[in-house]
Parts: sequence; C-alpha cells; structure tokens
Amino acid sequence: MILVFMKKKTIAIDGASSSGKSSVAKFLAKKINFRALDSGSLYRSLTYYGLKNIGKDLNLKMELLLRYLHEHPHTLQIEWQGNQSIALLMGKPAPEEIRSEEVTQLVHAVAENAFCRSFINKLLIRAAFRHDIVVEGRDIGTEVFPDAWKKFFLTAAPVIRAQRKAKEMGIPFPSEPFNRLFQTIENRDAKDKNRTLAPLRKAEDAMEIDVSFLEIPEVVDLMMKHLD
Repeated sequence: MILVFMKKKTIAIDGASSSGKSSVAKFLAKKINFRALDSGSLYRSLTYYGLKNIGKDLNLKMELLLRYLHEHPHTLQIEWQGNQSIALLMGKPAPEEIRSEEVTQLVHAVAENAFCRSFINKLLIRAAFRHDIVVEGRDIGTEVFPDAWKKFFLTAAPVIRAQRKAKEMGIPFPSEPFNRLFQTIENRDAKDKNRTLAPLRKAEDAMEIDVSFLEIPEVVDLMMKHLD
C-alpha cells in the first residue's frame, strides 16, 4: 500500500500588537475553510502558568519553567473548537486570565526565550502538518514558516492601535488609562522589534497591508485577491 500525504497550506499573518491579526486570521480562515491558529495564546498560556506556579519574578526564574517543560512536554497543547484553536494548559482550556495586564507585562520573558520559542514552534508546525491553517504572530512568516503558501504583514500607527484596543476594553480617550495603554503598545513594539531572537519584521515576500482605516472584512477582501 502506498500512502500519499497531501501538502497542507499555511497562511502566515504577522504584525505588531493590537494590529488586528487574530480577528483577521479568524475571519479569513472561516471564509476559506482553513483553521485559525493563535500563536499568541500559546505564549500567554505559558506565561500564565509560570506566574501561577513560579511567581511574578518569572523573568528571573525562567530556568524553573524550562525544566518543567522539558520534563512535562504535554503541559501545553493545541485543541480545536470548530476551526478555532484553543490553548490547552494542563489538559484544560486556558483561562481568560491569559489576556490580563499582568500576563501582558511578562509575556516578553517567555517570547524571548529560545527554548520556549522552540517548544511552541513545534506545536505550530505539528498543526500545520495536519491542517490547512491561517496562523498569526510576530515571526510566523520569517522564522516559523518561511516557506508559507502566502504571507501578510499588518501595520497601523501605534495611536490607531491604542484607540482600537481602548474601545475593546471600554477605556475612554483621551484619558490617563488610555495614555498608559498607548505607552504599553509603544513599549511592546520596541521589545518586539529589537529583541535578539526572532524580532518582529516583515518577510521579504509578504504583502504589507496598512489596516489603520480598514475594517476586518476589507482587510480580508484584500487578502483574498492574493490567494490564487
């Protein structure tokens, strides 16, 4: 018997924080019957686990988290709910707290660690072997899937991204909470672009889309024109 494995298609969407990558990925995946894979939720889940089991000084005690992951490789896994990915932490769906400000402030410590990145990248690649996927993140088209079928890079001015995030969170602007949110986004941009390991950058063969004044369906319509 000869087994024939069909090559699956991967669409990579990269971009800065709060550029709408996750929403766009979900919308596009549903439209073309792919699966949407949220890499950020995996990093946030590991960070949440570290906070709960190691403490707020996780960035100073990363070796404890690395040792645990090495000994318990099934701590974090990917599950599917329809065509949407779910991060499973210790066999259970990761809680909403992975989106908390506390996790946001520390997730860079996990994202900048070579072992953690390798650990999560293996999960992503394993999923891509099994399904046609739309996967979003910071280095998907440059590091994780350099041979992706299609690549996109979303951009928007930091103030636009801050305004959209504030609207989601019910934060009025202008206001002091909005100013803090804006500063958080700018700081995250700097960390993502300047980190030594897998920095945020546009792949040479990626289509860049400025989403500053576009709604999600409009962004997806632009992408659809490049899916041949």
